[in-house]
Amino acid sequence: MDLGGYKQRSAEQGDVDVVLSCNMIQSSDVVWTLNSTSGYFIHIYVNRTITDFLNFIKSMSLINSSSLRIYPVEPEDSGLYNCYEANGKLVVGYNLTVTGVLLTDYL
Repeated sequence: MDLGGYKQRSAEQGDVDVVLSCNMIQSSDVVWTLNSTSGYFIHIYVNRTITDFLNFIKSMSLINSSSLRIYPVEPEDSGLYNCYEANGKLVVGYNLTVTGVLLTDYL
């Protein structure tokens, strides 16, 4: 299903793997970004390196040279994921929705 140009992906909290495919011939040029549902924008993968922005990216890695792996997924991983070529051309976008229960402590 295509939703506003984004491919829709759904997952449950704690799922072992979610893989967002970005089929590129020259994978060293891949750039992944995230527009989260909580309002922040980050670069996830740039210059062959997973970035570490305020420790949000602990559960992500790159596989098959260009596809993004998220493990295990949590509700805060929901958002718009974009894979770009180094020149800024969008290759693919995903709207990832992770459902689950967020537990809070009550005193």
